[in-house]
Amino acid sequence: MWMWCGLLVAALAVGCGADDDGDDTGSVGDGGASDGGTGDGGAGDGGTAGTDIASRLTRTGGCSDLVVWATSDDETWALWVVEDGGMVQAAHDAGATISSTWDMGMDLTDAPDVTVLQGSNLGVLFCNDVAETYTIDHQWTMVDGTLTIEVTPTGDATKWGEMPADATLTVTDGVFSASGIEDVLISSFETTVAVGWLPG
Repeated sequence: MWMWCGLLVAALAVGCGADDDGDDTGSVGDGGASDGGTGDGGAGDGGTAGTDIASRLTRTGGCSDLVVWATSDDETWALWVVEDGGMVQAAHDAGATISSTWDMGMDLTDAPDVTVLQGSNLGVLFCNDVAETYTIDHQWTMVDGTLTIEVTPTGDATKWGEMPADATLTVTDGVFSASGIEDVLISSFETTVAVGWLPG
């Protein structure tokens, strides 16, 4: 039912095989999985404080159970959050709002995948089942700060598997690291988006 989230996680995992220069061009289709790698993947040693991109993240969206994304207006920067613990399902089962908070500086096995990307046309990566071209130049992983996701059901589940809900994502004091390049920061960011719907 929620194959979309699995495909997104797989797309992130492909980065382990990227070239050292961090450049990657790929396409998205058939559920949104990338057929190219992602550059500069993996957390580094924390590095030094770098660019705070919080104010650049002006376009937002979400889908499934659950994905939340945000990009800059020109789609050269993106924040990508994949939480595959079934929060939308849990909120519908409870018939109420549920919330989880993670300290991303801890070694947590249940933490969402939280990634910052830099490249071009990055908006096509998320919640999109149409084949389109994008480029990823760099990828950073969240290594410190606090992440909170709150999910509220907004309608009845459908017989084809959709579970309408709103997800509020909050990032506080976020530090994103990659090997060999300067850290990226998201000092404070919050957005509420519709999730629980299935692309396609």
